[in-house]
Amino acid sequence: MSSLRRAACHLVWVVSIAFALSLAAKAEDWPPITPEERSMTSLPEQPGAAAVVLLRDELADDPHNDQTYYRRIKVLTEAGREYANVEIPYSRRDFTIYGVSGRTIHSDGTVIPFTGKAFDKLLVKTAERGKKIQYRVKSFTLPDVQVGSILEYRYHLSFDDHSFYAAQWDVQDELFQKKATFKFIPYSGLLRLAHDRVGQGVAWTSYLPNGAKPADHTLPRSSIATSRTASEWIDLELSNIPPIVHEPFMAPVEVLRYRVQFYYLEGAQQEEFWKTEGKFWSKDVENFIGRRNGVSEAVSQLSALQIQLSRRRRRSIRTSLS
Repeated sequence: MSSLRRAACHLVWVVSIAFALSLAAKAEDWPPITPEERSMTSLPEQPGAAAVVLLRDELADDPHNDQTYYRRIKVLTEAGREYANVEIPYSRRDFTIYGVSGRTIHSDGTVIPFTGKAFDKLLVKTAERGKKIQYRVKSFTLPDVQVGSILEYRYHLSFDDHSFYAAQWDVQDELFQKKATFKFIPYSGLLRLAHDRVGQGVAWTSYLPNGAKPADHTLPRSSIATSRTASEWIDLELSNIPPIVHEPFMAPVEVLRYRVQFYYLEGAQQEEFWKTEGKFWSKDVENFIGRRNGVSEAVSQLSALQIQLSRRRRRSIRTSLS
């Protein structure tokens, strides 16, 4: 083995160890809590609020199939104690949850660490298109929560090595947020997209207030870089994010909330993409209405019967007139 190759392998090993140690350190360290956060008793921007998110941080790292979520919540009223119950939906995607940690900090500075674990919980069971669908959550509860307490928790989601999910930042929440930061590291290699198409690169559509927009950062590529080596990241930092207000007869929350939707790109030209996509949509519609299950034949028979009945009525009318 050449000295240059040995040096490269040693560098990779050192970086891997440093990354693992940083994760371990991060599991123990928490951002410092300010005296203002401990003494807070109300939210001037939203009088009567049950709780407020003081700090929120989300990281989606596709090259390592990992996502990290962190929140710090201040409980302002008795109703705000419900935010000690954390639920992570997972009915649509398979993942492993790990690194769950949390703590409750009272206004006098007392710290009660979370020592439990996350449990599976069946939220609702329903049927869609004849198939049984179960919506489940991973849930855990922070300990000894009181009015005035600060709740902190973080957890990781680990996905299969062959699964990549472009991030979706649901920026707005049911609580007012003092500060929120988001970061997405996309996968830089070739990807197998829907309908067996091949894609590479990432783009996004954002619905944000006051001209806010994500920032794209490019990383230099080295000679030992692989498809798992990050070549860019996108981040966003916002302050004083208002909560979602629910009103009667309002449009679905999903289309109104502040959000950023990422998607991996396909190399086809625009016209060719929509031509191919239209074929798949047509196929999906035909499968949904059941053309292959005798529906088309049944419609033809009903149409023929309707024509026969119409002819008989016209004959009856002519006979009556004569």
